[in-house]
Amino acid sequence: MNKAELINFMAGDLETTKADAAKFVDSFISAIHENLKTSIKISGFGTFARAKRSARVAKNPSTGAEVKINAKWVPTFKAGATLKDNVQAMSAKVLR
Repeated sequence: MNKAELINFMAGDLETTKADAAKFVDSFISAIHENLKTSIKISGFGTFARAKRSARVAKNPSTGAEVKINAKWVPTFKAGATLKDNVQAMSAKVLR
């Protein structure tokens, strides 16, 4: 599902216009972006956070040359128990 498909789904589910659904989706994404200084916990869904990735040395796969990769902050997501249970239930249906 891409962003446009999510907007269409939400517009139908909320019985609202696509424009209103798009505003909601954009607002949600902005809230995540602006508040990743701390973790964002959504009960039953999961936790958005940031983690520091240490500097390291890697190898260029085509040349074999060593490349220094600087330390950086990266976004992380940890699924909540309810989301994990839903994924398991869907997977069980697919495997039957």
